[in-house]
Amino acid sequence: KPQQRRVRRHRRRVRQRRRRVRQHRRRVRQRRRQVRQRRRRVRRRVSPIPVPRRLKPVIPVKAVAKAAPKKQPKQPQAKRMVRPQLVKEMTPQPVQRAAPRQPVDLRPYGNSLYQAILRHKRYPPMAKRMEYEGLVVLLIRVSRHGRLMGKPRVIQSSGHLILDREAIRMVSAASPWPSMPSEFLKPSKTFQVPIRFQLN
Repeated sequence: KPQQRRVRRHRRRVRQRRRRVRQHRRRVRQRRRQVRQRRRRVRRRVSPIPVPRRLKPVIPVKAVAKAAPKKQPKQPQAKRMVRPQLVKEMTPQPVQRAAPRQPVDLRPYGNSLYQAILRHKRYPPMAKRMEYEGLVVLLIRVSRHGRLMGKPRVIQSSGHLILDREAIRMVSAASPWPSMPSEFLKPSKTFQVPIRFQLN
């Protein structure tokens, strides 16, 4: 008997759930119908866009040819007397051309600059322990007055960051240098500085 009661209760619950599902489906159907009806009403209310009628082409009216006025004979005008103008005689003068500038030889200045940089050379102790060697090539820009313009740029690395940093430090420590020759008129000049690190 208790088992039969449980079965009956379970069946009642299942029936109630089915009823609820059916009621939910009916509500959904009703909502869909209402939405469809609203859409139809909106479509009916909106008036269609009037299509413009085709306009007839305007035919241009031909212009009536007017009678051309008669040309009157021109009366002879009195000729004006032109006075002759005196032309001054100009003597031809030779054109003076500027002499071409000869390029300034900055090789001695570059050698002195290179020697000044090598005076500040210090082999990093960590590089000595690890036995690092290599060649660093820097590109520097020097003003006419011998000042370093900007940071030196590494064109060719030695393969070791410690040696590259030491080369940059050498250039910064050696600046400023003596001014360039007075014949050099440009504001600045670029130099390539090779620095080799080699253990004896």
